[in-house]
Parts: sequence; structure tokens; C-alpha cells
Amino acid sequence: MIFKLFILTYMLIPLATLAIAALRLELDFEQTKNLVNLSISKKHILSFWGAPLISAFCLINVRAWSYFIFMGAQIFMFIGPHLLKNYAPEIIHMEAILPIYMTQAFCLFGIYKFTDIKNRSSFFDPSLRWWERSKRYHLPLPMSLKSHHIPSVLDTTVVNISTTGIFFINNSNRVHEFQKGEKFLANISFQDVELSIPIRIVRKGKFENFEGWGAQFSKQGLWHRIYLLKLIKQVESMKRAKIKFHKEEEDQPYRHAS
Repeated sequence: MIFKLFILTYMLIPLATLAIAALRLELDFEQTKNLVNLSISKKHILSFWGAPLISAFCLINVRAWSYFIFMGAQIFMFIGPHLLKNYAPEIIHMEAILPIYMTQAFCLFGIYKFTDIKNRSSFFDPSLRWWERSKRYHLPLPMSLKSHHIPSVLDTTVVNISTTGIFFINNSNRVHEFQKGEKFLANISFQDVELSIPIRIVRKGKFENFEGWGAQFSKQGLWHRIYLLKLIKQVESMKRAKIKFHKEEEDQPYRHAS
């Protein structure tokens, strides 16, 4: 929620500043258009539009590198009016001074909020970014794993799958302790869909009382993603049909009784 509110505010800052200036000056449509053109001129576009929108982009694309760009943009927007006379077009600076001060206050609040370890950690620890996780499907699928460092094929079962990774259990006769970082070529098939895709082991854990391993799809191309979505769609369709069949079977005695 904090990220969403900040993103929305940064996107609205330039628009709100222009709107307030236009209202205070009682500009007509053509004059307002000229004011907008002034704000997007080479002299002013970076400070007036660039810094707020860059800040919003850094909060949408949460990564370690974007944290430093975001904090730099906050400092620029806070000290800009004092250091740069052309921070905003002069007419906007005079007539919309209140939004500029409010922007400075908001940026100061942003610096304070994102130095907090809880919010800062989201930029550096991908496991905390729960909103980036793909929808997961509970689909039991047979899967074989091949690797150059293991002479035989490992037979496993996918318990849970998304477009970015899987959770699987080892049901092979060959005992193998999967290690974090190990890479395999996974072969998954269902009906007319056959998928061979590289995976990388990322964790060992438990899912619905199953002890297993989590793996990410690596080097996933466009066709891999398309076939994976097709596979998920087919299995989901079968599951829905099976649920519908069992429901009809349960309702059948009542129909005969009536």
C-alpha cells in the first residue's frame, strides 16, 4: 500500500502543479497548452516531469539499483528549488509555490520512509517482493530431470507450478540430495504438450505435507512461456471438468428420487 500511494502521488505531482497554476492564472485552453509545452521544454522537462516520474518508475521496478536512483531523485526534488533557478518554469514557480513546497515535504517524507529497513529491504531482497510472484497452480505432473553430473534420469513429480517456477518431490529410486544452485533440464509432458526447460534449485522446503524442492525456470524464452501457459490451462480445464463431473454424480441420487 505504501508503494502504491507513493507511485500515484509522484505521477500526480506534475499534473497537480500545472492544474493549480492554470487555475490561479485563469488560463484558457490555448494558454494552458502553452504552459504544458513550456514545462516539457528541454530546459525544464527533467526537473519538472523527469524526477517525479523516475521516482514512480523506481517504485514500480523495485530492484537494488532502483533504490539509489529513487533516493537520488528525492534529494534532487528536495534541494532543487534552492539550487536551481530553472527547477520549474518561472510562472509555475510563482503561481504554484504551494505544490512545490508540498513536493519538497513529500520527498523529505519519502527519504525518511525508504531509509526504514522494512521498506528498504524490499529493494535488495527479492523474496520480500510478494507482489511479483506469479499465480501458482496445484497440479500434479510427472517430470524427469537430467543433468551432466548425474548419470541417470531422476523421476520426480511437480506438486505446484507457476509461470516462473515449480515445487517438486523426488519419487525416483535413485536417492539424490538436491543442492541450492544445482541446474537441471526438466522434461514435463501432459497430453499433447511437451516442455523441456532448464531449472535451477533455489530452496528445500515443505508444501502441503510434502517435503520437496523449489526451483526457478532459467533462460525462459517466449515459446517456453507459451507452452507452459498452454499446459497449465489444459490441466486446469481437466480439473474443472472432473469437479463438475463429481458434482453431477453427487446430485444424481436426488434427481432419481424426484
